[in-house]
Amino acid sequence: MKNASPIRQPLPIQVFCNGVPESKTKRRKCSKISLEYRHNQKTRQNLNLGLPEFITTIAHLPNRVLDLLEISGYVLCADRHSFRGSRNAVEYHSWSRDFEYFIKVRDHEFWKSEEVKRSLSESLTWITGDRSHSFNFLPGHSTAKTNIFDSSRFSLPVKGDASVVLFSGGLDSLAGVVELLESTKGPVWLISHKSGNPSTGRTQKRLIEALGARYPNRVNHRVLECHLHGVRAPEESQRTRAFVYCSMGFAMATALKLSAFYLYENGMTSLNFSKRGAMQNARASRTAHPKTIRLLRELLCLVAGKSFDIRTPFAFKTKTEVVEALKEKRSDLINSAVSCSKTYKELGIATHCGQCSQCTDRRFAVFAAECDDSDDGIYASDFINEKIEDAEARTTLIDYLRQARQFLRSNLDHFYTDMSAELSEAIDIQGDECEQVDQIHALCQRHAKQVQHALQRMILPLVNYPDGSLATTLETRDLCRPPAEVLAKKLIPELEDFIRRAFVHERPQDENDLNAKIGGFLSGHKERFQKEYPSVNFATARIVPDHSDQNLWIEAKYVRGATTPSKATQGIAEDLTKYPDELLKLFIVYDPEGQISDRTRFKKDFEAKRYCIIHIV
Repeated sequence: MKNASPIRQPLPIQVFCNGVPESKTKRRKCSKISLEYRHNQKTRQNLNLGLPEFITTIAHLPNRVLDLLEISGYVLCADRHSFRGSRNAVEYHSWSRDFEYFIKVRDHEFWKSEEVKRSLSESLTWITGDRSHSFNFLPGHSTAKTNIFDSSRFSLPVKGDASVVLFSGGLDSLAGVVELLESTKGPVWLISHKSGNPSTGRTQKRLIEALGARYPNRVNHRVLECHLHGVRAPEESQRTRAFVYCSMGFAMATALKLSAFYLYENGMTSLNFSKRGAMQNARASRTAHPKTIRLLRELLCLVAGKSFDIRTPFAFKTKTEVVEALKEKRSDLINSAVSCSKTYKELGIATHCGQCSQCTDRRFAVFAAECDDSDDGIYASDFINEKIEDAEARTTLIDYLRQARQFLRSNLDHFYTDMSAELSEAIDIQGDECEQVDQIHALCQRHAKQVQHALQRMILPLVNYPDGSLATTLETRDLCRPPAEVLAKKLIPELEDFIRRAFVHERPQDENDLNAKIGGFLSGHKERFQKEYPSVNFATARIVPDHSDQNLWIEAKYVRGATTPSKATQGIAEDLTKYPDELLKLFIVYDPEGQISDRTRFKKDFEAKRYCIIHIV
């Protein structure tokens, strides 16, 4: 086994905000970004942050809260400015970045506190999946009053018990708002982030108008614009939006003298348990994850200087249960809510791509809730009645169904053991661990049963569905096998064909030569394999798979002359002890002289005992 060449990590990123000059640091090996939202500054304006407009609509905000909104805006824009790397890359190291911020603030005494900086850093590092977010705060920042009411002497007049809700325009936040309006009598303030995507704004406006007509004089909507200015953002993952949204909710609650706001997200989406080995770090969104809520709650308590809460009433509801609640009260609004994460694509008259994980989850939820008529015509791609052309969309669908199948078959003890790492992040150590695990397990099982019910309604008997659609996908064994096995089975005939053609005239010099040529073949086709199987990372004998996101390891053994079958057997046995049992090992055994007489026994002896596949050419 040969050591791989060291992987180049991306350069640390330094971000200079509110007029801090780049000369404040002498660090050379780093990437530098200067961000500014104000006009007529030394640094050219390169982001829109509608802070003056936001303040004008709510009278006044304290300096510390204004700082928080600016910090969250700069963090979001730095995140979107810094490309994580291709989704099709085999190695995902660039997805984890190092950020160091230099920001001028108004309340310097507060922000320079090590406790505050620690809380900020821990929150953002967890939310984004990056390696680090560190902060340097400088004094001397100020902005002009927005109007004569921008003073601590003025505050918003509030009638009755008010509520503040984060409102994205998706099904969960819409269902939450309706539930609040139905169960309370006071005004409800909806807080939205304007990202520069016009379709999102239109969706929110339509829903606000419909809610206002149904619940007159109770619905108030406030928007904070925040996005890069004059350039398309190279990074679409937007993991830091959770920080922006919660900062906005906190600001609105502060203006109304409230000690909490509501965040409505169903429990399955909040937990977002990994559906495959590659789904880690920032690839798995943590927008409303229980740990995200705990960390941001801790930060907001520090900013408030008192107890403050982020309320999550849907934490133990499935998406189907959310849709059922909305169906009962306002079914007419279901098709107006937008769940798709890829609305920036060309969708024609459709509002949803029909291929992303959010669209997949929504479609199963509305079928399980038996209100799929509400979603007719909103998807650009229909995985039920059409062939699934996009390879990543097919993998997303298979991952979703496979996970539900695993939840359905998992008892409590197996669930606890199998999911222990992810459960440890989700569970609040201040509460009863057994009770929380039991609740999460019950949530996952309900979700799985609802997916099963949706499937029964999606696929009708006697209907001739096209090849490559959902129905024909379920007929294959791909759904039952782990993704690494599916890729291995795909690779075997291609590798055999390559070996036969490559060595038809001249055999490889030795085993290293054989592995090198196989490695070259795989590297040349890496992009195609990764497009067809984006859920699997693989490595060859020339690369040491020492990263947790590897799923498949491939090596060739060469049986010829003095290298007898017994020596190949010994080599395979030694290799099998080097790597974890959960890593699938694929051995391509090249035996051009036919020395292995009993191929079935040769394979069976290994495959029956260890997680591996032996294929003899």
